[in-house]
Amino acid sequence: MDSQCESRTTGVLQQRLSRLILGAQTSLIIGVLANGIAVLLGATVGITAGYFGGWIGGILMRFTDLMMAFPALLLAIVLLALAFNLLGDALRDTLDPRLKGRH
Repeated sequence: MDSQCESRTTGVLQQRLSRLILGAQTSLIIGVLANGIAVLLGATVGITAGYFGGWIGGILMRFTDLMMAFPALLLAIVLLALAFNLLGDALRDTLDPRLKGRH
């Protein structure tokens, strides 16, 4: 095997590896930030419910139970349907400009 062919192969592999590392870095940052926000919100709700107790704690815990029981995909579908109903044509035209003017 000559060195020119070997260096070409190494260059291609290095490009693929660098793209993989860059994509993984972005995914890891998003994952860590999302989990950090979830922990912060969860700790805030839990501390508030524990500190105040009574009916405030009861309401916060029922809200938490509701969020835990609701599947994430179903929640996303419901929120998207609500957004379409509330924003109507403007949202549809933004998402798919080919439908502009059609009802």
